[in-house]
Amino acid sequence: MSFYDFAPIAAALSGLHVLVEALISLLQPLWPQAAPTAAILLVTIAVRVAMIPLSIRAVRAERSRAELAPSVAELRRRYAGDAARLGRELAELYRRKGVSPAAGLLPLLAQAPVLSLLYGVFSRAVIAGSPNLLLTQQLLGMPFSGAILPGLLSGVLPWPAVLVSVAVLCAVALAAELARRPADSARSTAGSATPPPAARALAATLPFAGLVVAAFVPFAAALYLATSAVWGALERPVLTRLIAR
Repeated sequence: MSFYDFAPIAAALSGLHVLVEALISLLQPLWPQAAPTAAILLVTIAVRVAMIPLSIRAVRAERSRAELAPSVAELRRRYAGDAARLGRELAELYRRKGVSPAAGLLPLLAQAPVLSLLYGVFSRAVIAGSPNLLLTQQLLGMPFSGAILPGLLSGVLPWPAVLVSVAVLCAVALAAELARRPADSARSTAGSATPPPAARALAATLPFAGLVVAAFVPFAAALYLATSAVWGALERPVLTRLIAR
């Protein structure tokens, strides 16, 4: 029994499969060739809109950590020789001020279930007892069920498929870099008011880990990752300005 055979997961997988098929059918008269791609983009946008409250919480948590910079610096100075005591004092400070050190990771972690379901929708030959016709969809010759890196290394992809695959990977990488720079700047400005090292390392590597994931998951899931990453890179400065008002 695989992960996707558990009843709740199978139901969610079937629901997403039906949704994507319905969107393709709805969009087919408008964009016959682009309907599958448009369907994935619409799913991504719907997920990102639903996640806006988490994104707002992440931005607010970052601002709160910056405001705690002097207090955190004092604690680090006072307990420089006692790592265990410093950890407890920092945890208590964050708890007392209602700041979650890992709040910035919520938008990334919340997308894991969606990405997992997209992986299943575009990798399983049979869903809910019926043949999965979505496996035949493609964009410029790049199969939605194919992985980018193996496809590029195989040398059998047509040039349009190669170009669109490289474009998706570049979009993920660029969005990750755009997301990383403001975070690094905020940490520099805030001094020592940063999350614990483990959370900080995870926050720094997760965006670029998406690049590795995008290279090996089905192309439909990679397209979701690229669209979501670009959305996040554009959304962050907008929310930052709005919350600052």
